[in-house]
Amino acid sequence: EEMKSENRNKRNNEMRELMDGMDRIANLVRAANYINEESLTGTPQNYSTNSNQSFVTGNFTTQIQQSPFLSTHQGSFTRTAPNSANSPSTPRTPSTTSPFHATLLNSPNFQPRSAAKLVQLAQACETLQTKTIPLEMSRLQSERNQSYEDACQGFLLLLKAEHSRVDSASHRISLRQQQKQEELGRLQREQEEYERKLQKEREEEARMEREKKEQIQKQKEEDRIKEEERQSALHAAEEEAEKEDALKNAHVERAQILMSSLEKVRNEELKQFDSSKSVSRRRLQFKKVVNGKINTLSHEDKKVIEVAGVVVEAVKGAERDDAAQGGEDAVLGMGKKYLLDLLASNLIVRVQADGFNGPRGDGFPLAAMFSSVSTECEELGPVLEAHLYTVCPTAIPILSLPTSKGDENALMESLGMIKDKNGEFESFDKFLHRTEGLISIMADIMSSFPSNHTLLGGREGALTWLERFL
Repeated sequence: EEMKSENRNKRNNEMRELMDGMDRIANLVRAANYINEESLTGTPQNYSTNSNQSFVTGNFTTQIQQSPFLSTHQGSFTRTAPNSANSPSTPRTPSTTSPFHATLLNSPNFQPRSAAKLVQLAQACETLQTKTIPLEMSRLQSERNQSYEDACQGFLLLLKAEHSRVDSASHRISLRQQQKQEELGRLQREQEEYERKLQKEREEEARMEREKKEQIQKQKEEDRIKEEERQSALHAAEEEAEKEDALKNAHVERAQILMSSLEKVRNEELKQFDSSKSVSRRRLQFKKVVNGKINTLSHEDKKVIEVAGVVVEAVKGAERDDAAQGGEDAVLGMGKKYLLDLLASNLIVRVQADGFNGPRGDGFPLAAMFSSVSTECEELGPVLEAHLYTVCPTAIPILSLPTSKGDENALMESLGMIKDKNGEFESFDKFLHRTEGLISIMADIMSSFPSNHTLLGGREGALTWLERFL
């Protein structure tokens, strides 16, 4: 744009200089014509402002006015005279009167010195009009066209350069957009991949959490089942232990029941039978059998069987008498119980005597006789056991331990030591001797004939009793 403005100003300046030169030439030609005519006629000529007598001025003005360049730049090259008081300012062409014309006419150097000089001046003006001015106009037109072409070419180059820059910018923008799209796609893919990875991790964590919970639940269930099994096994073991303890202690409980029953029967029932006068005769008969016949025992089989038969018959007779007389009085129906209690008491007294279990072996015939009687009278077994356990708790067997308070009297009572009339306990030697006799008679009875007897458990009970005792 600056170059265009500079070229345009340059052309305007050249055009102004050309117009000024043309005005000067026209004024010179006009002055020459004036001098020539004045010299020929001898009278001064009056030229109006609109005169066209000069062929140079007329032709040149016509050409200038018809020039396309002048029509295009008329506004730029039209001259104006200073405003007068009586007339408005009007544009003047080079052919009209101007202040320069008046100055030229009044100038002392205006008058040419010879006609030849005037002819040369006219020829120069004609040359200027016919050759120089057209050439200059052609040159200016060519330069204007060249300048226009150069401007168009430059503008085209600028457009091409701008188009190239636009294309390059568009290409860069497209690349940036493509890169941006690729970057967005990459970020989106990375985001999706990250979300998938995160979702996978969440699913894996959820799965692991579920598995952990399931494992914990399974472990809890297994622990619960194991605990239930343990508790069940423990309960079963406790029950089994209780059963074993009960089984092991069943003989102790049975012995305690037998002893309490014996005490009750002897204090409530047999005591009445022993003091009643109505059954004194029967008591005497029972005592003769127990004290008399048992005293005749020996190691002979026949004698043992004979005495056993007498005792069995006495028991059966007492049972018949009880059935016959028991309806009238309750005491009369206690004969069999009294006889069995008397037999057991007699046995206990015999085995605790000082001479029992001596070299003669009194225990074996006595044991054989009781075993034989028990096969015919099963009620003898509980009564005999109650008497034995009462006087010898060790025979149950049961373990006697010191009490928490360390009471020796309680310990000796639990062992079965007997007090005398003065309330003093027997000596330990005597206690051992009595205990030895009681334990010996129990062993004799369990291992005695007949082999099918069940008194004190019989032969099968002997091993159990020995196991308990040990």
